[in-house]
Formats: sequence, C-alpha cells, structure tokens
Amino acid sequence: MPSVREVTRSKDSSLEAAVALAKLTSKGQATIPKEIRDYLDLKPGDRILFVQQDGEVILRPVTRTLLEMRGTIQPRHTPEDFDKVRKAVKRKVGSRLAQG
Repeated sequence: MPSVREVTRSKDSSLEAAVALAKLTSKGQATIPKEIRDYLDLKPGDRILFVQQDGEVILRPVTRTLLEMRGTIQPRHTPEDFDKVRKAVKRKVGSRLAQG
C-alpha cells in the first residue's frame, strides 16, 4: 500500500498541517506518522486522548492523568467533620419526630 504524505509548512518552516495515511492492523492499531509524533512530542509509552467532535476525531497528547494531578488544586474549604454532621442530623430528625 503506498503511503500518502502531504506537509504544509509556513514561511518560517514551522509545521502547520500534516496529512498522512496509515494502515489499520487486525488488532485496531495504526502507526502515528513521525511528523505527527514529532509535532506532538510523543515518545514511546506516552498516552494519547482521542476526542470525537463535530464529525472529526482529534488526537491530543495526555501530559498528566487525573491521578497524577491529585492534590494540585486546593479545596475551597476544609472537609466537614462527618460525626458532627451526623449528630446534627439526628438532633434535627429527633426534634421533628418529637413535635409530631
């Protein structure tokens, strides 16, 4: 199967658009062309996100997973003491039941 490669470069030689043809294997695998891997700075073992949007599939490198980002965002307020919350709910329910 002949490969089809088309690369459009801007005046300063930066990669603007690349089109390449890849063959899908029986396992559903395809090789990402070198121009695309270089453009996205993909290395062996990197994760790739496939986003289906408006009739197209967009390929994005995953720089960090949610698990790796854990703890990077500070909570707006500290977590509540669930024992205190439970006791307050029991008191409220108890007072409602006592009032009839």
